[in-house]
Amino acid sequence: AVLLHARGAVFQHHDPVGYYVYVRSLVHDGDLDFTNDLAMIPDGDPLPWGRDPVTGHPDNLYTVGLPLLVAPVYILPSLVLARIGAQGTPDSRFPLFLDQLIFSYASFLLGAVGMWLSFRFACVYFAERDCLFATIAFWLCSPLIYYFAREPFQSHLASVFAFSLLLYIWKVPRRLSATLRAILMGGPARCS
Repeated sequence: AVLLHARGAVFQHHDPVGYYVYVRSLVHDGDLDFTNDLAMIPDGDPLPWGRDPVTGHPDNLYTVGLPLLVAPVYILPSLVLARIGAQGTPDSRFPLFLDQLIFSYASFLLGAVGMWLSFRFACVYFAERDCLFATIAFWLCSPLIYYFAREPFQSHLASVFAFSLLLYIWKVPRRLSATLRAILMGGPARCS
């Protein structure tokens, strides 16, 4: 975060901006009008996806899944730090790059939980030690290492989390009733 301070923003184009403005606009502005949010992005296009013909607001071509999953982790630190920054001089306001890093770290956390859930799911079938090595190998040998290390603000880590959660709920927690598991999985009550 210190090294990126001079950038003013971590996100400047495409996917990161598309996902980020949903959460930023809802949390900080209480709306889904992305006009001011897109205007804050340095060197970004203030209208990258055109305007919605009905509302006249900037359109957003990106899905809302990642922002919804990131929101619970993003909300508290973002609001607390924004409040602290707002108490200083106008130049000491909460920096955009830090707000975007919180969004990225929240996605990173989703990916880490997804990997843990994958590990727990594999442990149903194989020894824990073997599953640990397999999970680490999968992480190191797949594109996931890139998304963890370089681009946690894209939807790939959220996909790992969502799919791993589905598998985990399907197979692992025998303490849940079949009906509750079916509701959590979005399937029929006769899941095995």
